[in-house]
Amino acid sequence: MKEINELLDISYKNLEELKKKLGDLDNVHQDILDLKDAAIAGKESSDKIPKEFQKKFDDIKLLSEKYLKDIGISTNIYFDGNNKLFEQNQTDFKNKINDLHTKNEDLQDKISLLEIQIKKLSEIDLEGGFRELQDTLANIFKSINDINITLTQITQSLNGIVQTVGVLQNSINDGFKKTKEDIEKHLTKQDNDADKNNEFLINKIQLLSDHNALLKKEIKKNRIIKYVGFGLAALIILIYLMIKNI
Repeated sequence: MKEINELLDISYKNLEELKKKLGDLDNVHQDILDLKDAAIAGKESSDKIPKEFQKKFDDIKLLSEKYLKDIGISTNIYFDGNNKLFEQNQTDFKNKINDLHTKNEDLQDKISLLEIQIKKLSEIDLEGGFRELQDTLANIFKSINDINITLTQITQSLNGIVQTVGVLQNSINDGFKKTKEDIEKHLTKQDNDADKNNEFLINKIQLLSDHNALLKKEIKKNRIIKYVGFGLAALIILIYLMIKNI
């Protein structure tokens, strides 16, 4: 992002320089009138008028080409360095890039039209031609401002993408942390429940063991009583038989 910001700063500086050069054309108007008056008076050659315009135009064209080249480099670096990040917002970003290309092409058309108008200056009325040239320059200024707005929108979109990724990362971290805490709580509860269940089972087993021992004692006692009863019954029968025989 640091390299991108540096390229954008260069683009903005070139844009300001281009605006300054275009603004200088207002002063050129007066220079043309002075050259025209001088040419009429025989002091200066009228050939100098289109040459002066051509010089100013060449300066503007050079700055425009440099500005467009910087924009192209910035755009390519955006594509190459942030391809994965742009996939989530590809449609919106692509529309803005296409809009930027359209405005660049429109700017180039305006510059080409400006060149035609300058070449025609030597053949038409200077005052009327300059008014037409001013309209063309106004259109160029508008195109430059549109490009500047588009660059700002692209920068805002990139910042939005970075912020979205940050929020998403925080949400993932928070979700992971909460899930981990819930799992730990659940496992702790399971351990506590298992301990309680084990303790309950041990108590039940002990209770059943005690009850079983008590039953064994009762069964043993009942057997003794049963044997004693059988013995008494046999003894009574034996005594009865002995008495009966007597």
